Amino acid sequence: MKNLSTRLLRLCLLIAIAALVGCSPNPGGLAQQAGGAAEASATAATGGVTPEESAAAPTPTATNSPSKTPTAAPTDTPTITPTATPDLIEPGLYGAAGCDSRHTPGGTLKFCVESVTVLPNHNMQFVVSWQFSDIPQGMTIRKRSDKGNKNMYLVDEQGKTYGHIAGGGAAYRDRNVVPGKPMLGWFEFPAAPPGVRSFEFHDADQDLVIKNLRLINRIIVDADYELANYPLRLTYRLAQWEPQKQEDGSLALVHKESPDCRIQDKPSGEPQGKLKNQVKLGDVTYDIYGYLDQGNDLGFREYVAVDSFPGLDPGIRPFLLVRIPLQRSQECILWAGDVLATLAGKAPTP
Repeated sequence: MKNLSTRLLRLCLLIAIAALVGCSPNPGGLAQQAGGAAEASATAATGGVTPEESAAAPTPTATNSPSKTPTAAPTDTPTITPTATPDLIEPGLYGAAGCDSRHTPGGTLKFCVESVTVLPNHNMQFVVSWQFSDIPQGMTIRKRSDKGNKNMYLVDEQGKTYGHIAGGGAAYRDRNVVPGKPMLGWFEFPAAPPGVRSFEFHDADQDLVIKNLRLINRIIVDADYELANYPLRLTYRLAQWEPQKQEDGSLALVHKESPDCRIQDKPSGEPQGKLKNQVKLGDVTYDIYGYLDQGNDLGFREYVAVDSFPGLDPGIRPFLLVRIPLQRSQECILWAGDVLATLAGKAPTP
């Protein structure tokens, strides 16, 4: 009986222990749960990779993609930008004119610019005149040459000063003054820069200034005059000259203002007059011969061209005769010289 009670007691104890064991928390299980939470947290932090996996997996390295060699972009073929033609004064005759005067104890001096010619090389030729009046009786005045005189000059609209580089007529020669009679001459000045159009002519010796000489519009149209005896031509101003038939049926260029001033070509031959000098007019060099016809109050100059011309036998020297009224000899020589400076071969037929 006693043994039976003892066995029942042991059985109850075993059941109680089993129940206690089954109800108590399992430290290992808690640890496993905590570890699982940590693993879940680590997995979330590493984007789904556990710490162990993250440690085991190699750290990814950036792979350089092959770079493309830069290719130069095609450029347009360079184009040449046309340069604007310089705005130089067009060659020709301009009606720029003006005067200034000065009163002195020896009389009154009137100094004028009569006209301006722009030459083919763009140099400027100013035709000027001097006129003396009110000269005391018995007084004689002689105008001196202005060759080399730096007190005769131009000033343009930009303040630039131009000295004369050539001249002719009364500008570069001494002249006896005839009261009330103009004396003509000319000064040549270097070309003006692009855009310049307005000038002042200064005579600092006499304290004279001619202002507002504007070279804007050409007022003269030129024409060609073909020589009868040579394959050459002269260029003349329509406003000043005109071809006229002479008594012998030949043609001559006759000056409209002074009809006795004439230019005519003659067959090549020996001049009648004596050799005076050699002069260069424009690009043409002439030997000048001369003689007088005092009975008719005329003078004659024979201009024999020294240069050779295309289409003309080098042994032939063009001969041009200028008839000069003695009362207007200076003017006629100056007018004729402008025309003779243009001697050239005939213009090509279009």
